[in-house]
Amino acid sequence: MSKIKKILAIVYCFPPLLVPATMCYVKLIKGLRDQGIDVEVLAIEPDSFDAPGENLIDHSLKQLVPPGITMHWVRSWENNPAIRAIKRFAWTRSIFRALVEPRKNEWTFPARAYLNKLDLKDFDLILTCSQPHCNQLLGHYLKQRTGKPWIAYFSDPWTDNIYSDYRSASILRYHRTLEEKVIGTADAVFFTSPEILDLVMTKYPAALRSKCGVLTHSFVPEWYGGHAGADTPASGDSKLRIV
Repeated sequence: MSKIKKILAIVYCFPPLLVPATMCYVKLIKGLRDQGIDVEVLAIEPDSFDAPGENLIDHSLKQLVPPGITMHWVRSWENNPAIRAIKRFAWTRSIFRALVEPRKNEWTFPARAYLNKLDLKDFDLILTCSQPHCNQLLGHYLKQRTGKPWIAYFSDPWTDNIYSDYRSASILRYHRTLEEKVIGTADAVFFTSPEILDLVMTKYPAALRSKCGVLTHSFVPEWYGGHAGADTPASGDSKLRIV
C-alpha cells in the first residue's frame, strides 16, 4: 500500500445520496485518505439519480467526506423516459440488455465518455466498487485501455445474490458472462466476508482465489460520539449497543 500514492475510485454512490452504498464507500475513501493516499472519486450527479423513494438527498452527509478529495460528477441517463420504458419489461430488457444490464448500466456510457477525457496517467490504481455492479465494467474498460492495476470490490455478490431478480434466464446468463470477465481480468478482487468469497469463487478455477481477499464493512467510531475503544462493554457485560 505504501507504493500507492493516487487512486481513482469509481463508486457511483457518494454523499449527498442517502443510500446504503454511500455509507460503505465514504468510509472506504476515508480509510484510504487516512493512509495518506490521494483519492479522486467518480460518482453520479445526484440530481440525475433515479431514486427508488423520496428524500434520498441529504446534504448533511457531505460533512463525512474527508478533506482533499477530488470529485468527478457524471450525469446519468437513468431518468431518460426511453431508458425507463426499456427497463419496465423483461422482454425489452433482454433486447436492450447491453444498454441497461447490469442494473444502472446506462450510467456507464456517460461515465466512460467522461473517463475518456480524464488524464489518467498519474493514477497508480483503479478501484471499482459495487453496488451497482456496472461499476466493475468501467474498471474492466480502464484495465483494457490503460493496463493500470485494478481492484474490483464487491460489497454484495453478483450472480450469486439470492435477492437479485434477473427477469429471465438469458439475462442471468449475460450477467454471468460479465462477472466472469471481471473476475478473470481484475488484478485483485475483494469481498466483504469469507463466506461471500467462498460463495462466489466456488464456481471459478481454484487458481483465481489467490487474487481474492476480504475487506469487511466497518464503522468510524467518532461518527457515533466516541473514539476507538470508547463505550466498549466490560468483559461479561451483556449490553449491546447498536449504532
